[in-house]
Amino acid sequence: MAALNIPGVKFVNPKSEVNHSYGIYGHFNTGKTHLMADAAMYYMDKGMSVIYVITPEEDPMATLEKFDLGQIAVQVEDGKEFESLMGKIKGKVDVCILDSIKGMNRMAMDKAIGKDRYPAESKDWGPAHDAFSSLAGVWKRATPISIFVCPADRSSDSFTNPNQKTPNLITCDLPGKMAAGIQGLVSHIGYLTAERNSKTGQREREVTFVPEKHLLSCARSLTREMTESIKLDLGKEGNWAKIMEAFDEHRG
Repeated sequence: MAALNIPGVKFVNPKSEVNHSYGIYGHFNTGKTHLMADAAMYYMDKGMSVIYVITPEEDPMATLEKFDLGQIAVQVEDGKEFESLMGKIKGKVDVCILDSIKGMNRMAMDKAIGKDRYPAESKDWGPAHDAFSSLAGVWKRATPISIFVCPADRSSDSFTNPNQKTPNLITCDLPGKMAAGIQGLVSHIGYLTAERNSKTGQREREVTFVPEKHLLSCARSLTREMTESIKLDLGKEGNWAKIMEAFDEHRG
């Protein structure tokens, strides 16, 4: 295909400017932080630089100590500090792991409508959404690979079920339309579970990127849609590699 040549216009190079973005969400005690630490080790073993960003109210320290990742972890206290950090790492760090995007949203709301407030009126939601989108964009543009983690919740999907009053969708624990809308921010969203097998008594962990009507999940970079969950080894390393291998199998 012939390239356009317009003086003064810079065209993008999709191959060099693509952002590999992932989101993992799940209920408490499903191993989200352990999987994020495993992801950090995966990329560091490949010689890539990684930063692990901790938002207020999150406490991944025990897991980070277990993996000896204290040297890559940074804690931020507010949106201004977060934006400053993203500016400092842009072009210098390969991977940014955000723990958590729920905490980033709290920082965005503090900035937009005041600290320790929740959108109480309809006029609050616009600034809250804008502030979240702004911080999310700053985070995603900072590094070639972006990964967030988030607790899970149930939400009403105002798009597919506009009159639904009862929460009908398992999503990230975010307020309002951001809960389902977060799917537009990253290319891959996986729902992590760790259920006890009634026969063996053992907890079995898996993550699904399979599109489902009742939960938020997707893997838009794949040429072949995933149809099965990815089985993970509870408490062991190498699980992020399993996810990447499963993605590779569904490309090309």
